[in-house]
Amino acid sequence: NNVVVSIALEASQFFKKAKAVKKLAVTCQLGAEAAIAERQGDEALELVGRSLAYFEQAGDKLGQAGARMTMAKLYLGLGEFDKAAYRAETASQTYQKLGYVDQAASALRASCQALLDKRLLDPKANVAKEVMRTANASLQLYEEAGMTGSSEYGLSLNALAQAQLAADDFGRAAELAEEAQALLKKTGHFIGVATTLNTLAQVHHKQGEIFDAVSEAREALQLFQEHDDNHGAVISAYLID
Repeated sequence: NNVVVSIALEASQFFKKAKAVKKLAVTCQLGAEAAIAERQGDEALELVGRSLAYFEQAGDKLGQAGARMTMAKLYLGLGEFDKAAYRAETASQTYQKLGYVDQAASALRASCQALLDKRLLDPKANVAKEVMRTANASLQLYEEAGMTGSSEYGLSLNALAQAQLAADDFGRAAELAEEAQALLKKTGHFIGVATTLNTLAQVHHKQGEIFDAVSEAREALQLFQEHDDNHGAVISAYLID
């Protein structure tokens, strides 16, 4: 990935000289993604900022939405949850205007998830109303697109379960997480299944059922590790602790 970042920087200079603005934007975005993977925050921020500016210069709305999603990923990794949520929701609005309903729904879920991660690290964070709104909006878009049997819909169901958890409705949170888990198992989305286990672990913890909470978090951790999902594994390990 370090090599990718270097190549992206070199290529961007070439495209800049050639005045190939859209190619320049795409190159900077790819470089930013590589820098995020290498935890090079400063480089990623510079590259994604350039990418967004070049997409704007080219008048490419779809490219702008993609660059904002890359920004959201970057800010999430930096722990700047409000910035991540804002960028993802802004991207969702653009996707909706362009008619990319499934991408709009996914971006809304990303916005919701950023605020849920904020609450996980700061239980006093008042995010319940906002995560409820974005999770429901994401589900509604998938319903409009006829995607209620998809793994994406299952992931948004789990986001709504997390929203109910944030609102202290533990019974409803468990119901939604179990519904999401059944759908995700059916579609073979095992990282999604692990995410629902993390949700159920939090529900059981809130209800004082510590043994069940730790068991589910451990099962989730194993699934995340088997499928090389470091972000999910970190959350599971945090819940076990």
